[in-house]
Amino acid sequence: MTKFATAASINGDTETATRACLNQLSGTIEPSNVDFVWIGISPAHQYEEALGLLRSATGDATIIGASSAGEFTEDGVVSGGMSVAAVASDSMAFSAGLGTGYGSDPQAAVGSAVGSLDTDIQEAYPYAVGLNFHDGLVGNGDEVTMRGYQAIPTDFVGGSAGDDRRLEETAVFVGDQVSTDGVALGVIGSEQPFQQAVGHGHKRISDGMTVTDSDGGTVRTLDGEPAYERWADAVRDVVEEEYEFSLSGIDPGDPEWVQLLTRFEFGIETGDQEYKIRWPGITPDRSGPLSFATVIPEGTDLFVMDAQPADEREAQRRVGDSLDGDLAGVLSFACICQSNILGDEFGGAVQAFGDQVDAPLAGMEVYGEVGLSSGDMRGYHNASLSVLGFPSG
Repeated sequence: MTKFATAASINGDTETATRACLNQLSGTIEPSNVDFVWIGISPAHQYEEALGLLRSATGDATIIGASSAGEFTEDGVVSGGMSVAAVASDSMAFSAGLGTGYGSDPQAAVGSAVGSLDTDIQEAYPYAVGLNFHDGLVGNGDEVTMRGYQAIPTDFVGGSAGDDRRLEETAVFVGDQVSTDGVALGVIGSEQPFQQAVGHGHKRISDGMTVTDSDGGTVRTLDGEPAYERWADAVRDVVEEEYEFSLSGIDPGDPEWVQLLTRFEFGIETGDQEYKIRWPGITPDRSGPLSFATVIPEGTDLFVMDAQPADEREAQRRVGDSLDGDLAGVLSFACICQSNILGDEFGGAVQAFGDQVDAPLAGMEVYGEVGLSSGDMRGYHNASLSVLGFPSG
């Protein structure tokens, strides 16, 4: 049998918030009986203090998590707080490992994380799933996702750590260890199958544009022309029709700048008219290049996409529809882009998703989403929702 409990606190004091979460969890699972803990923590808190209290209360439980850009449970959204999921199960096994130096050597960081976890779990159980959390500011989401999969070939869920949209420093956790330049990998074995799904609400609105000059996440030209100008040409008419301002009338420091770069993101076609989304929202100005949150290689064909709140709510419903059966609980990782597009509707959307899956739910807002399965190898996403359903048996 598997028990899954969730908790959240918005209290600004780390000890008080953590103890409040432990108290909430104890209504379903006595902390000393917990086998696994996932936690998302705002950078407003002291990570080491929170993890130390969790470790003291849960003993030998496997603990994994990351800093967040917003936290939530089935009861709604908190900001500047923490969210926690705890699992007690006699039909699952858990392990996690931490690798450091991700920014300079992703391969070595993944190797170190894998080397410190029990990969035999994957062989000992008929079903397994991997967890992948990594520094959200390095910009190697595709690489760290695929290297994790190559080392532990199974489905994966997770995300790029956040820091309340400060874009200053993110962290990942294993046990009571914290790394601000790291990769946290986990593996869970189960007697029953997990359920995993990922989705977004963006739709294509332009023809393809080929990346002709790029360096890491900076795309200088599309089809040989300044990248910003190609993007602006694709969205200008819609902006002028739907907004009370024009592209030329906003400054990069205005909130409308990021709003438009978040609504009108780019897609990379992955087959069957499916796209994985890439966010250019860290573009600093209109001088020419576009700046993305992950590497965009030269030769990539990009399509301008569009999403509005109704599209994101529909995407969440589709993700929920793909989870069927009796679930003990759900981990959920939502891109800050979804939250930005939904605005004041985000909290209601989280609660509606919790009602839809009819199970305890805990998660956080992230800077990129890991969602990889045998039927969907896109792997690393932006502007998406990635979820993991835990079987109840």
